[in-house]
Formats: sequence, structure tokens, C-alpha cells
Amino acid sequence: MKRIKVLYISQSAGGVQRHIGYLAKHLPKDRFDVCGCFPPRDRVKGANPHKENFFDLFNRLGLRVIPLEMCREIRPIEDFRAFLKLLRILKQEKWDIVHTHSSKAGFLGRIAAKMSGIPVIIHTPNAFAFDRPPQSFLNFYYILLERLAGYFCDALISVSPSEGDLARKTRVVPPEKIVQISNGIDLGEFAQPIEARQKKRSLGLPEDQPMVAMIGRFAPQKAPGVFIDAVKRIVSGRKEVTCIMVGDGPLLQKTKERVIREGLEKHLFLFNWRADAREILASCDVYVLSSLWEGLPYTVLEAMALSKPVVATAARGTRDVVVDGVTGFLVGLRDDREMAEKVLSLLSDPARCRRMGEAGRRRVEEVFSLSDHIRKTAALYERLCAERAPR
Repeated sequence: MKRIKVLYISQSAGGVQRHIGYLAKHLPKDRFDVCGCFPPRDRVKGANPHKENFFDLFNRLGLRVIPLEMCREIRPIEDFRAFLKLLRILKQEKWDIVHTHSSKAGFLGRIAAKMSGIPVIIHTPNAFAFDRPPQSFLNFYYILLERLAGYFCDALISVSPSEGDLARKTRVVPPEKIVQISNGIDLGEFAQPIEARQKKRSLGLPEDQPMVAMIGRFAPQKAPGVFIDAVKRIVSGRKEVTCIMVGDGPLLQKTKERVIREGLEKHLFLFNWRADAREILASCDVYVLSSLWEGLPYTVLEAMALSKPVVATAARGTRDVVVDGVTGFLVGLRDDREMAEKVLSLLSDPARCRRMGEAGRRRVEEVFSLSDHIRKTAALYERLCAERAPR
């Protein structure tokens, strides 16, 4: 049986890289021949050069990867060069499916794939570029670009129900092209027990204090300033709390400077990207996410898989994961007051903390398993290929 030849195209890292990595690793090798087309290095400002990028990931998995220089920012000349190279790549081989991820790669990739005669074209936004406050003319411009690119794809995969609702509301593709396949994680990766006191000691943190963590890029999307405001309220209500942030990104240095300016150095500890971020997450008591927009955040799934209660902003995607009052709490965007109140309420009630964490673990097991994600994606690939096969 001939294997389906799939080419993934993206310029983003973070959760997008996790998403593609799971597919590339777990799609059945006897049915799919996977290749990637990505920038040879992470071009996001402030990215840690030691962090695994797409090239490292695909090389580790023993999969073929094609270099394509592309950045997140709109740069017409550079973008046109990337588009021309994409055309050459797509015409050099016979691809069955081109699956694009993220905004720019999705726009350039879908048009180039259509012009190259690719039989099946699929796009996963992983959070639309226009879904970010405040609403502006630029967001409307992005909607128009998404509608244009939508003409050139056969399916749009929404990674959360609310992302699919937004796609229908903004009519970026016809509703029949929208397919809901939520992100999933491999629960086997979370089986190793972590000794929290030992991990805290290795980080130079107090061993006997409760810990509140936020892990993610220091970028406008994650709104690290909101978390800092919440930390100020948390430590004013309960001083014996350790708060940490882990990640890289363009706002890391500014965030460090603000922590010093606010006099929070003894309460809020900042770490650049670390390979042991999951162990740090396993050592915290409450996980917090202050994002303004999301597709469906992997860090929240991971926290819940580790039986941690989550306090997060009710951003699109996040509100599809956290069940308010059951697996944690949802608060308003930029509402640092409510965020702090919910964190303090959990820290003051360890039994409730434990119940919510256990409920979160069950929810991930039941709704966000990686096996379901892979099975549904593989079925979509095979269905679309069969529909477009020559009669």
C-alpha cells in the first residue's frame, strides 16, 4: 500500500512545534511519509538558542526536513522570496498533502500549494492572527487574508471548539471545511514522579513554601505583566509564597527589569527556557496562565495531567480546557485581582487544591488524549486523499 506523503509547513515554534512534533512522531509510519519545511533556526526575538527547534526535532525523530527562511513579522520582500522557494519545493516532489500551521506559513503555504497542484491542502491556525485584543483595522485586514487563503484549502482544523466557532463567525472558510480536532498530550510522558522539595532546592528556591508557576514565552500573547500584578497581590496577602516564571521571548528582559523595579525579587523568580520545565511544573502547587489569546494551550493540559489546579484567563482555547470551579478557575482577561484571589483561595485550601487537580487529570484522560488526536488526524488525511484520488 502506497504511503501518503505529507509535508508540514510552519514558521512558529512553541505550541505549534509541539503539535507538529506529536503528529510527525505518532502518525503510523506504514501509512504516512512525513516531511517538514521550516526555518533552520528559531527567528523569534529573544528565543533561547539552546532550545530544540524544528530542525533539531525532525533530526531527532529521523525525519526529513527542508530549510525555508521565514519569520513571523510581515516583511514583503523576504516573504516573497519565501513564497518563491515554497513553489520550488512543492513542485520538486509529488506531495499528497500539504498541511500548514500558523498565520504566515498558512497564507503563503496554501496559495503556493494550490498553484503547485497539491491534491489535499489543510490548515491549522493554532490561534488566528486576528484573535487578539484590542480589535483594530489590522485584525480586519488579517480576516480578509484568512478568507483569501481559505479558498485554497480543503480543510481547516480547529484545535479547540471556540477556535472553530471563531472560524465560522468570521467566515474564513465555508463551515463544511471546519474540522474539530482538539490538541492532545501523551500521558505516558507524565508518569515519572518528581520530588518537589528536591527540585526547588536545585533551583535555589525555598523548599517549604507553596509555589505558583507560569510557564510560557515572555511575549504580548502571554501578558506576563498581568501575572506580575497578580503576584503583587498574592504576596501582599500571603508572603510565604514562591512565584516563578519560566520561558524565553522578547519580553524577558523587560519583565526582569520590572520585577526589580517592583521590589519582587524575593517573591517572583524568573528563569529562561529550561529543559526541565516539566519537572518545575510538577513541583508547583497552582499553575497560572495569563494569556490574552490561545489556540489550545499545551501548558494547561500538562498542568492538569500532573494533577495541578489551574487559574487562567478565559481566553479562547483555554476556556475549552479548564472547567471553572471544577479543574480550576477562569478569570477575566487582564483581571489580576481575581487571578490573585483565586490563587490565594486554593493555597488556603489544600484539600480543594487536590480535588481540582485530580479532576483536571481525569479531564485530560477523557477528552485530550494524544491517541484520539492522532487517530482523528489520520482519518481526515485518508478521507481527503480518497475523495481527491483519480477515478
